This record gives sequence, structure tokens and C-alpha cells, in this order.
Amino acid sequence: MKIIGFTQLRNELSRGNLQNWFRCMEVCDQIYIYDQASDDGSQEYYKKISNVVLMQSETNDFKREILCKAKMLERIRKDHPEPHWIYWLDGDLIMDGRMLKNKGEKIREMIDVVDKKGHDCILFGHYNLWRSDVWYRTDQGYHGHHGRWFTFWKDMPYMWYPLREGLHHGQAPDGIRNPVQVDASVIHRGFSSDENIVKKYLSYKSMGQTGWDLDRLIDEETLAVEKIPEKIIPEWYNTSDNQDPRTKKKLIELYKDKLCV
Repeated sequence: MKIIGFTQLRNELSRGNLQNWFRCMEVCDQIYIYDQASDDGSQEYYKKISNVVLMQSETNDFKREILCKAKMLERIRKDHPEPHWIYWLDGDLIMDGRMLKNKGEKIREMIDVVDKKGHDCILFGHYNLWRSDVWYRTDQGYHGHHGRWFTFWKDMPYMWYPLREGLHHGQAPDGIRNPVQVDASVIHRGFSSDENIVKKYLSYKSMGQTGWDLDRLIDEETLAVEKIPEKIIPEWYNTSDNQDPRTKKKLIELYKDKLCV
């Protein structure tokens, strides 16, 4: 059974994510990347990886991310009409270290088992790091995807991406019928540093986002965190910033002028 990587990326090289992301994708037979007009050298880095299929956008289509996923899925189905599994991993995600040993041997074993049982989607745990390499946030909805994060799905004809624009739509294709939850997780680094959080806040604000979805990015009044389980940490993963975020000065206080709050 083929495993096809599936992602949209923009400037992950300058964020320090790209090398580790490719480490997580070694199990893939091919990796499809929809690049959102990266201008940090990421595109040159892709060329080092022999099994990358690049779909290059000349503009940042972030607000049309579901349409971009639909285009990727259409291309994959054209290139791979035979049965295959999709492996979706965003550029700021790290795969469970237990699954990565021997170039993803455990991933193939897992897919073989669930495929024989008739499942069409595999759900993972999901840890949202907060201002740290090892602490994840549990309040304000940050831990809401845990156990429900679809990381692998079998590309079946009854699945599709609806043609819609805008931010923060569901990222799974419509039509999934028989998912299964497994003991494995991903680590999300999108909120792991002050810089990342401030950039997200300003970016979403510039795109017209308002209300709770935006405000929670800088609201730490109810901050609750826990440490990620050591068993899921890859051996190469950098855990140098292990300070409890609750002991750090609040984001609003540090970046009040930049955030205009």
C-alpha cells in the first residue's frame, strides 16, 4: 500500500521546521507539497528530496486552503489511481517519535492493520505546545483536537473537499465513514514561541478575523498547561526551552505596543 504525503507549506525553512518535517515524512512513497509562495529558500530545499512533487503557487493562498487541498487531492488521484493512504502533516507538526523508527516501520504496520479491518481514517492525539518545547496548553480550546486529529486517511472515491474559501474550516475531507483512534500523537509547534504566536495573531487580524478565535491567541488569563508525554518525543527533537509558560511574563505585557491592545 502506497503512502502519499500531503501538505501545504509556506516559509517553513526560516521557521526552523522544514528539516524536522522531512524527517517525519521518510515513510512516504511520494510527498505532494502545495507551496504557498515561499520566499525563504524552502523551494530550493524541496529539490533535495527526490520523491517530492511540488505544486507551486505564485501567491499565498492561505485563505483558500481548502481549495488548495482539493487541487492536491485531484492531482494525487490522477497520478495514483491505485489504492493508497494519505499522510497529512502540516509543516509545524512533529510526528510521534515511536512511529518514526526504522523510517516509519510502525506507520506501515499500523496502516496495514487498520486497512484490513476496513477503517478509512486514523485519528491521533494532538498536543498544542505553548511558549515552550515541552509544555502544551489545555484551556481555551487548545486541547480540543486531542484524540480526534486525522493524520492518515485512505483515499476513497466517496471522499472529497468542498469548494469553499475562508479561514479555519475543517481540514478533513468530507465523506470519512469509519475512523479509528490509535495510541499515537502529533506535536504542534505553531504556538511554541512568542514570535510564532505574535505572527499568527497579526496575520489572522490582518485577514479580518475577530472575536474569541483571535483573542485567545494572546489571552493567558486562564492559562493551563501540562508536559507532553516523554514517550512521544523523537530522539532528535530539541527540548531546550522547557520553562513552564506560567512563570513567563504574559504575552500582552511583553508585546502590548506591537499587538495594539
